[in-house]
Amino acid sequence: MTYAYDPQITPWLEMLPNGPFADFRELRTVAEAAVRAGLPSYEPDIPISTRDLTVPGPDDAPDVMVRVYTPAERDELLPGLLYIHGGGFIMGSVEQFDAQATRIAAEVGTVVVSVEYRLAPENPTPPGWGPRTRRPPPDAVDA
Repeated sequence: MTYAYDPQITPWLEMLPNGPFADFRELRTVAEAAVRAGLPSYEPDIPISTRDLTVPGPDDAPDVMVRVYTPAERDELLPGLLYIHGGGFIMGSVEQFDAQATRIAAEVGTVVVSVEYRLAPENPTPPGWGPRTRRPPPDAVDA
């Protein structure tokens, strides 16, 4: 079978795993490794403190881990940014996108809160939420 795609994405196609995959966990592992290998590393010019916290999840749901990135040498009140990592709600993690969140904290000078939201299909999308609503996952909002 052949597929039509924009030729500008040709360099990225090599990063995609070959399928078919019957086990979504295997696909997630392979895909996350491929994405991680393609993401640039980042060393900030200023110190960034990070801390992992656990916050209560929504009703009848597990707690949610968040990682807070703060420019370490700033004592004043800073703006905040909620960072919801990439992965289409089926893969990705705070750890995988650590460099991006660090970069935002360092270069923008803001506190960044990155959410380790629950992934599908193990955790189905709650009723009333979906990509068309343009709302973040409830884990992210409640955290």
